[in-house]
Amino acid sequence: MKKVLAIVMSTAMSLSLLAGCGASKAESTPSQPSGSAAESVPAKKEFKIALIVPGTVNDQDWSQLAYDAVKSVSDDLGATLNYSEKVASSDYDQILRGYASQGYNVVFAHGNEFSDAAKIVAADFPETQFIITSGAESVKPNFNGFQVGGIDSGFMTGAIAMMVSETGKVGAIGGVEMLPIIQFMKGFEAGAKYINPEGEVTTMFTGSLEDAAKAKEAAFAMIESGVDVLSQNANTASQGVIMACQEKGLLNVGAVSDQRVFAPDTVFISVNSDMMTAIGAIIRQAYNGQLSGEVKNLGIKEGAILLTDYSEEAFARIPDETKAKIQELYDQIASGEVDPVALAGN
Repeated sequence: MKKVLAIVMSTAMSLSLLAGCGASKAESTPSQPSGSAAESVPAKKEFKIALIVPGTVNDQDWSQLAYDAVKSVSDDLGATLNYSEKVASSDYDQILRGYASQGYNVVFAHGNEFSDAAKIVAADFPETQFIITSGAESVKPNFNGFQVGGIDSGFMTGAIAMMVSETGKVGAIGGVEMLPIIQFMKGFEAGAKYINPEGEVTTMFTGSLEDAAKAKEAAFAMIESGVDVLSQNANTASQGVIMACQEKGLLNVGAVSDQRVFAPDTVFISVNSDMMTAIGAIIRQAYNGQLSGEVKNLGIKEGAILLTDYSEEAFARIPDETKAKIQELYDQIASGEVDPVALAGN
Protein backbone atom coordinates (compact mmCIF):
# COMPACT_ATOMS: atom_id res chain seq x y z
CA MET A 1 0.00 0.00 0.00
CA LYS A 2 2.82 2.36 0.91
CA LYS A 3 4.53 1.42 -2.36
CA VAL A 4 1.40 2.21 -4.38
CA LEU A 5 0.96 5.50 -2.53
CA ALA A 6 4.55 6.46 -3.24
CA ILE A 7 4.08 5.76 -6.94
CA VAL A 8 0.88 7.82 -7.03
CA MET A 9 2.54 10.73 -5.22
CA SER A 10 5.59 10.55 -7.47
CA THR A 11 3.39 10.57 -10.59
CA ALA A 12 1.37 13.52 -9.27
CA MET A 13 4.53 15.50 -8.54
CA SER A 14 5.86 14.77 -12.02
CA LEU A 15 2.60 15.93 -13.62
CA SER A 16 2.67 19.01 -11.44
CA LEU A 17 6.20 19.82 -12.51
CA LEU A 18 5.33 19.25 -16.17
CA ALA A 19 2.30 21.47 -15.85
CA GLY A 20 4.44 24.13 -14.21
CA CYS A 21 7.00 23.97 -17.01
CA GLY A 22 4.23 24.10 -19.58
CA ALA A 23 2.69 27.18 -17.99
CA SER A 24 6.02 28.91 -17.82
CA LYS A 25 6.69 28.19 -21.49
CA ALA A 26 3.22 29.36 -22.51
CA GLU A 27 3.59 32.62 -20.62
CA SER A 28 6.82 33.43 -22.47
CA THR A 29 5.26 32.80 -25.87
CA PRO A 30 4.69 36.08 -27.77
CA SER A 31 1.18 35.04 -28.80
CA GLN A 32 -0.07 35.13 -25.19
CA PRO A 33 -2.33 38.18 -24.71
CA SER A 34 -1.40 38.94 -21.13
CA GLY A 35 1.05 38.23 -18.34
CA SER A 36 4.41 39.75 -17.50
CA ALA A 37 6.36 37.24 -19.58
CA ALA A 38 4.21 37.92 -22.65
CA GLU A 39 4.66 41.66 -22.28
CA SER A 40 8.45 41.33 -22.15
CA VAL A 41 8.54 39.58 -25.55
CA PRO A 42 6.16 41.53 -27.84
CA ALA A 43 4.72 39.81 -30.88
CA LYS A 44 5.90 40.90 -34.31
CA LYS A 45 2.95 42.91 -35.57
CA GLU A 46 1.29 42.11 -38.84
CA PHE A 47 2.39 44.69 -41.40
CA LYS A 48 1.38 44.86 -45.05
CA ILE A 49 3.25 46.82 -47.72
CA ALA A 50 2.04 47.48 -51.25
CA LEU A 51 4.41 48.67 -53.99
CA ILE A 52 3.26 50.29 -57.22
CA VAL A 53 5.80 50.86 -60.03
CA PRO A 54 5.48 52.35 -63.53
CA GLY A 55 7.82 49.83 -65.16
CA THR A 56 8.72 46.22 -64.47
CA VAL A 57 10.37 44.92 -61.32
CA ASN A 58 13.25 43.48 -63.37
CA ASP A 59 14.01 46.50 -65.59
CA GLN A 60 17.50 46.98 -64.11
CA ASP A 61 16.52 50.59 -63.49
CA TRP A 62 13.99 52.75 -61.65
CA SER A 63 11.28 50.20 -60.94
CA GLN A 64 13.65 47.39 -59.96
CA LEU A 65 15.45 49.71 -57.56
CA ALA A 66 12.22 50.20 -55.67
CA TYR A 67 11.29 46.53 -55.73
CA ASP A 68 14.67 45.35 -54.45
CA ALA A 69 14.62 47.91 -51.65
CA VAL A 70 11.06 47.25 -50.54
CA LYS A 71 11.56 43.48 -50.76
CA SER A 72 14.65 43.72 -48.56
CA VAL A 73 13.03 45.77 -45.82
CA SER A 74 9.77 43.80 -45.91
CA ASP A 75 11.71 40.55 -45.47
CA ASP A 76 13.59 42.08 -42.56
CA LEU A 77 10.39 43.26 -40.89
CA GLY A 78 8.53 40.04 -41.56
CA ALA A 79 5.97 42.05 -43.50
CA THR A 80 3.63 40.98 -46.28
CA LEU A 81 4.57 42.48 -49.65
CA ASN A 82 2.45 42.77 -52.76
CA TYR A 83 3.16 44.81 -55.88
CA SER A 84 1.69 46.05 -59.14
CA GLU A 85 3.94 46.75 -62.13
CA LYS A 86 3.53 48.59 -65.45
CA VAL A 87 0.61 50.49 -63.98
CA ALA A 88 -1.22 52.70 -66.48
CA SER A 89 -2.41 56.16 -65.41
CA SER A 90 -6.03 55.11 -65.98
CA ASP A 91 -5.60 52.46 -63.25
CA TYR A 92 -3.92 54.57 -60.57
CA ASP A 93 -7.02 55.26 -58.51
CA GLN A 94 -8.34 51.70 -58.68
CA ILE A 95 -5.07 50.08 -57.63
CA LEU A 96 -4.26 52.58 -54.87
CA ARG A 97 -7.76 52.32 -53.48
CA GLY A 98 -7.73 48.54 -53.76
CA TYR A 99 -4.64 48.13 -51.58
CA ALA A 100 -5.88 50.64 -49.00
CA SER A 101 -9.28 48.96 -48.75
CA GLN A 102 -7.52 45.63 -48.11
CA GLY A 103 -5.89 47.09 -45.03
CA TYR A 104 -2.34 47.62 -46.27
CA ASN A 105 -0.37 49.68 -43.77
CA VAL A 106 1.84 51.29 -46.41
CA VAL A 107 1.13 52.00 -50.06
CA PHE A 108 4.44 52.95 -51.69
CA ALA A 109 3.95 54.47 -55.15
CA HIS A 110 7.27 54.79 -56.96
CA GLY A 111 7.03 58.00 -58.96
CA ASN A 112 5.64 61.51 -58.80
CA GLU A 113 3.09 60.63 -61.49
CA PHE A 114 1.10 58.79 -58.80
CA SER A 115 0.90 61.87 -56.58
CA ASP A 116 -2.46 63.38 -57.60
CA ALA A 117 -4.36 60.10 -57.44
CA ALA A 118 -2.71 59.06 -54.17
CA LYS A 119 -3.55 62.36 -52.50
CA ILE A 120 -7.26 61.82 -53.23
CA VAL A 121 -7.25 58.20 -52.09
CA ALA A 122 -5.21 58.99 -48.96
CA ALA A 123 -7.95 61.30 -47.71
CA ASP A 124 -10.35 58.33 -47.62
CA PHE A 125 -7.95 55.98 -45.79
CA PRO A 126 -6.30 57.89 -42.91
CA GLU A 127 -4.98 54.66 -41.35
CA THR A 128 -2.84 53.86 -44.40
CA GLN A 129 0.45 55.70 -44.96
CA PHE A 130 0.89 56.67 -48.61
CA ILE A 131 4.49 57.33 -49.70
CA ILE A 132 5.23 58.87 -53.10
CA THR A 133 8.76 58.66 -54.48
CA SER A 134 9.91 62.02 -55.88
CA GLY A 135 6.84 63.59 -54.33
CA ALA A 136 7.03 67.29 -53.56
CA GLU A 137 3.80 67.49 -51.57
CA SER A 138 2.52 66.21 -48.25
CA VAL A 139 -0.79 66.27 -46.41
CA LYS A 140 -1.20 65.27 -42.78
CA PRO A 141 -1.68 62.71 -41.43
CA ASN A 142 -0.79 60.16 -44.11
CA PHE A 143 0.26 61.56 -47.49
CA ASN A 144 4.07 61.64 -47.68
CA GLY A 145 6.45 62.86 -50.37
CA PHE A 146 9.84 61.21 -50.67
CA GLN A 147 12.76 62.45 -52.78
CA VAL A 148 16.22 61.05 -53.42
CA GLY A 149 18.37 63.93 -54.69
CA GLY A 150 17.28 64.36 -58.31
CA ILE A 151 19.27 67.58 -58.54
CA ASP A 152 22.24 66.12 -56.64
CA SER A 153 22.23 63.08 -58.93
CA GLY A 154 21.98 65.16 -62.10
CA PHE A 155 24.60 67.64 -60.91
CA MET A 156 27.16 64.94 -60.19
CA THR A 157 26.36 63.16 -63.47
CA GLY A 158 26.69 66.35 -65.54
CA ALA A 159 29.92 67.29 -63.83
CA ILE A 160 31.47 63.88 -64.50
CA ALA A 161 30.35 64.00 -68.13
CA MET A 162 31.99 67.38 -68.65
CA MET A 163 35.16 66.32 -66.86
CA VAL A 164 35.75 63.48 -69.33
CA SER A 165 34.45 65.25 -72.46
CA GLU A 166 37.01 66.08 -75.13
CA THR A 167 34.71 68.35 -77.14
CA GLY A 168 33.19 70.29 -74.24
CA LYS A 169 29.77 69.13 -75.44
CA VAL A 170 27.71 66.79 -73.26
CA GLY A 171 24.10 65.66 -73.30
CA ALA A 172 21.41 63.96 -71.25
CA ILE A 173 18.24 62.27 -72.45
CA GLY A 174 15.18 61.97 -70.23
CA GLY A 175 12.00 59.98 -70.61
CA VAL A 176 8.86 61.88 -69.69
CA GLU A 177 8.70 65.35 -68.18
CA MET A 178 8.01 64.41 -64.57
CA LEU A 179 9.47 66.09 -61.49
CA PRO A 180 12.40 63.75 -60.72
CA ILE A 181 13.60 63.72 -64.33
CA ILE A 182 13.12 67.47 -64.69
CA GLN A 183 15.19 67.95 -61.53
CA PHE A 184 17.83 65.56 -62.85
CA MET A 185 18.08 67.57 -66.07
CA LYS A 186 18.41 70.87 -64.18
CA GLY A 187 21.10 69.34 -62.05
CA PHE A 188 22.89 67.86 -65.07
CA GLU A 189 23.13 71.25 -66.78
CA ALA A 190 24.25 72.98 -63.57
CA GLY A 191 26.90 70.32 -62.89
CA ALA A 192 28.31 70.45 -66.40
CA LYS A 193 28.42 74.26 -66.34
CA TYR A 194 30.05 74.18 -62.91
CA ILE A 195 32.98 72.32 -64.46
CA ASN A 196 33.07 74.23 -67.76
CA PRO A 197 31.01 77.45 -67.91
CA GLU A 198 31.80 77.74 -71.63
CA GLY A 199 30.79 74.17 -72.41
CA GLU A 200 27.65 73.17 -74.32
CA VAL A 201 24.92 71.14 -72.62
CA THR A 202 22.07 69.54 -74.55
CA THR A 203 19.10 67.94 -72.82
CA MET A 204 15.87 66.55 -74.20
CA PHE A 205 12.87 64.37 -73.34
CA THR A 206 11.70 61.55 -75.58
CA GLY A 207 8.24 61.32 -74.01
CA SER A 208 8.65 57.62 -73.17
CA LEU A 209 10.09 55.55 -70.35
CA GLU A 210 10.05 52.34 -72.38
CA ASP A 211 10.86 53.20 -76.01
CA ALA A 212 14.57 52.37 -76.20
CA ALA A 213 14.60 52.80 -79.98
CA LYS A 214 13.38 56.38 -79.68
CA ALA A 215 15.99 57.13 -77.00
CA LYS A 216 18.69 55.61 -79.20
CA GLU A 217 17.62 57.79 -82.11
CA ALA A 218 17.77 60.89 -79.89
CA ALA A 219 21.25 59.90 -78.73
CA PHE A 220 22.49 59.53 -82.31
CA ALA A 221 21.15 63.03 -83.08
CA MET A 222 23.10 64.48 -80.15
CA ILE A 223 26.24 62.62 -81.18
CA GLU A 224 25.90 64.01 -84.69
CA SER A 225 25.93 67.52 -83.20
CA GLY A 226 29.28 66.90 -81.49
CA VAL A 227 28.23 65.61 -78.07
CA ASP A 228 30.82 63.05 -76.98
CA VAL A 229 29.59 62.05 -73.50
CA LEU A 230 25.97 61.26 -72.63
CA SER A 231 23.83 60.21 -69.72
CA GLN A 232 20.19 59.24 -69.38
CA ASN A 233 17.24 59.11 -67.01
CA ALA A 234 14.51 57.24 -68.85
CA ASN A 235 13.88 53.96 -67.02
CA THR A 236 13.96 51.03 -69.49
CA ALA A 237 14.44 53.39 -72.46
CA SER A 238 17.84 54.37 -71.00
CA GLN A 239 19.30 51.27 -72.63
CA GLY A 240 18.81 52.87 -76.05
CA VAL A 241 21.11 55.77 -75.15
CA ILE A 242 23.73 53.40 -73.83
CA MET A 243 23.59 51.28 -76.99
CA ALA A 244 24.08 54.37 -79.16
CA CYS A 245 27.17 55.36 -77.17
CA GLN A 246 28.53 51.84 -77.36
CA GLU A 247 28.08 51.69 -81.14
CA LYS A 248 29.91 55.00 -81.55
CA GLY A 249 32.64 54.14 -79.05
CA LEU A 250 31.73 57.02 -76.70
CA LEU A 251 31.74 57.18 -72.93
CA ASN A 252 28.50 57.21 -70.94
CA VAL A 253 27.77 58.15 -67.32
CA GLY A 254 25.19 55.85 -65.73
CA ALA A 255 22.46 57.37 -63.59
CA VAL A 256 19.85 56.29 -61.03
CA SER A 257 21.03 52.67 -60.97
CA ASP A 258 24.27 50.84 -61.75
CA GLN A 259 24.03 50.90 -65.53
CA ARG A 260 27.54 49.51 -66.01
CA VAL A 261 25.83 46.12 -66.36
CA PHE A 262 24.52 47.07 -69.82
CA ALA A 263 27.86 48.02 -71.36
CA PRO A 264 30.86 48.18 -69.01
CA ASP A 265 33.14 49.24 -71.87
CA THR A 266 30.93 52.34 -72.31
CA VAL A 267 29.31 53.14 -68.94
CA PHE A 268 32.50 53.70 -66.97
CA ILE A 269 30.82 54.84 -63.73
CA SER A 270 27.28 55.31 -62.40
CA VAL A 271 25.78 57.87 -60.04
CA ASN A 272 23.51 55.62 -58.01
CA SER A 273 20.39 56.53 -56.09
CA ASP A 274 20.76 54.37 -53.00
CA MET A 275 17.13 53.29 -52.77
CA MET A 276 18.04 50.36 -50.55
CA THR A 277 19.04 52.77 -47.80
CA ALA A 278 16.52 55.53 -48.44
CA ILE A 279 13.41 53.42 -49.01
CA GLY A 280 14.32 51.13 -46.15
CA ALA A 281 14.59 54.12 -43.83
CA ILE A 282 11.22 55.63 -44.72
CA ILE A 283 9.34 52.32 -44.54
CA ARG A 284 10.84 51.64 -41.13
CA GLN A 285 9.57 55.04 -40.05
CA ALA A 286 6.09 54.04 -41.19
CA TYR A 287 6.43 50.70 -39.38
CA ASN A 288 7.38 52.50 -36.18
CA GLY A 289 4.54 55.00 -36.50
CA GLN A 290 6.89 57.92 -37.23
CA LEU A 291 5.30 59.17 -40.45
CA SER A 292 2.56 61.76 -40.31
CA GLY A 293 2.34 63.41 -43.72
CA GLU A 294 5.62 65.12 -44.66
CA VAL A 295 8.23 65.46 -47.41
CA LYS A 296 11.54 63.66 -46.90
CA ASN A 297 14.60 64.82 -48.90
CA LEU A 298 17.75 62.72 -49.19
CA GLY A 299 20.83 63.44 -51.33
CA ILE A 300 24.61 63.13 -51.36
CA LYS A 301 24.96 64.71 -47.92
CA GLU A 302 22.66 62.03 -46.49
CA GLY A 303 24.46 59.20 -48.27
CA ALA A 304 21.50 58.48 -50.58
CA ILE A 305 23.46 59.22 -53.78
CA LEU A 306 26.60 57.14 -54.29
CA LEU A 307 29.30 56.66 -56.90
CA THR A 308 30.02 53.16 -58.15
CA ASP A 309 33.52 51.90 -58.81
CA TYR A 310 34.90 52.37 -62.31
CA SER A 311 34.23 49.52 -64.70
CA GLU A 312 37.33 47.44 -65.37
CA GLU A 313 36.76 47.66 -69.13
CA ALA A 314 36.78 51.49 -69.20
CA PHE A 315 39.07 52.20 -66.24
CA ALA A 316 42.11 53.03 -68.38
CA ARG A 317 40.14 55.53 -70.48
CA ILE A 318 39.76 57.88 -67.49
CA PRO A 319 42.92 59.76 -66.43
CA ASP A 320 43.89 59.42 -62.77
CA GLU A 321 43.74 63.20 -62.41
CA THR A 322 40.12 63.19 -63.55
CA LYS A 323 39.24 60.37 -61.17
CA ALA A 324 40.68 62.43 -58.32
CA LYS A 325 38.63 65.49 -59.36
CA ILE A 326 35.44 63.42 -59.50
CA GLN A 327 35.99 62.15 -55.96
CA GLU A 328 36.92 65.63 -54.74
CA LEU A 329 33.67 67.12 -56.06
CA TYR A 330 31.61 64.34 -54.51
CA ASP A 331 33.29 64.95 -51.14
CA GLN A 332 32.69 68.70 -51.43
CA ILE A 333 28.97 68.11 -51.99
CA ALA A 334 28.84 65.64 -49.10
CA SER A 335 30.44 68.18 -46.76
CA GLY A 336 28.18 71.02 -47.91
CA GLU A 337 30.99 73.00 -49.49
CA VAL A 338 29.26 72.72 -52.87
CA ASP A 339 25.45 73.02 -52.96
CA PRO A 340 23.93 71.57 -56.18
CA VAL A 341 20.42 72.77 -55.32
CA ALA A 342 21.59 76.37 -54.96
CA LEU A 343 23.72 76.19 -58.11
CA ALA A 344 20.81 74.77 -60.09
CA GLY A 345 18.65 77.66 -58.94
CA ASN A 346 16.04 75.45 -57.27
